[in-house]
Amino acid sequence: MERECLEYGFNEEQTNKLLHGQNINYSGWLHSNEYRRNVLADNVTAQVIRDENRNLFLHINEIPIAQWFKEQFGLGQEKRRGLRR
Repeated sequence: MERECLEYGFNEEQTNKLLHGQNINYSGWLHSNEYRRNVLADNVTAQVIRDENRNLFLHINEIPIAQWFKEQFGLGQEKRRGLRR
């Protein structure tokens, strides 16, 4: 999780806070390796959440970061409009 937080664009101090269960307010660029793009995060809240299996997941504004990136890039929305036959 530490490596992932650093790859997303958080610095070491922010990553340390996240890994110790603290929420951080963040404004700046976040990077998605999956989409190979950056997005400007303006005053978001980041936190690491542990699930029932003790796995760690990064959330932005209480949304899993993968879903948050999709929303920022406008992905996963219906783009087709046409006549059904």
